[in-house]
Amino acid sequence: MSDTPQFPTPESDPYQPPATQPLPAPQGQPYEATAPLAPKKKMSRGKKVGLWTGGILAAFIAIGATGNDNPAPTPVADTVATTTSSAPTTSSAPTVDPSVQASIDAAARKKADAEAKAAADAAAKKKAEEEAAAKAAAAEAAMTMSQKQAIAKAESYLEYTAFSRKGLIEQLQFEQFSKADATFAVDHITVNWNEQAAKKAKAYLDMSAFSRGGLIDQLEFEGFTTSQAKYGVKAAGL
Repeated sequence: MSDTPQFPTPESDPYQPPATQPLPAPQGQPYEATAPLAPKKKMSRGKKVGLWTGGILAAFIAIGATGNDNPAPTPVADTVATTTSSAPTTSSAPTVDPSVQASIDAAARKKADAEAKAAADAAAKKKAEEEAAAKAAAAEAAMTMSQKQAIAKAESYLEYTAFSRKGLIEQLQFEQFSKADATFAVDHITVNWNEQAAKKAKAYLDMSAFSRGGLIDQLEFEGFTTSQAKYGVKAAGL
């Protein structure tokens, strides 16, 4: 007989583990049998290498994506230039010499005074014109028909020839206006008698030759005053 112990082979091993017996349930509660845990399988070497490789690739991809999201850094020189250009510039007001400023102020006051005077003169002129127009309207309203006709006749005579004041009154009387109406008409029209004397003197010189003294006498005969006659003769060139 050999001294080596003999063990039965797995196929012929008659040993069988005893069946798991359920533990007795606590009092008042039924007992539920639990299934035995399955043994944990070991991971092969190839799978481990694959997982490590995939993790490293995922990390590189994440780092690359994060880097692309960050904006490019702004150069320091550009930042400084932008800050400098956007900073407000302050300039001090120029200093004006006191004498120059005094001259400027004086000129401004003089201009303001002139404008005020011009405005006052214009207002006074307008007021005078309005008063004169109102006075003329009132006078015309008070005129008689004969006076109005005498005025119209006097104005028509002055349109084609020159008259002295006296000569125009006499002409209206010749037209059978009363002396009062003729005088009223001549005094209510605007006439420059010096200009009338000058026009009359030129008209005489166009018709005939006169000496200076002779023309003055002729104008006085027409009813002009001596001063008016001399003015007319001088204006005519004598």
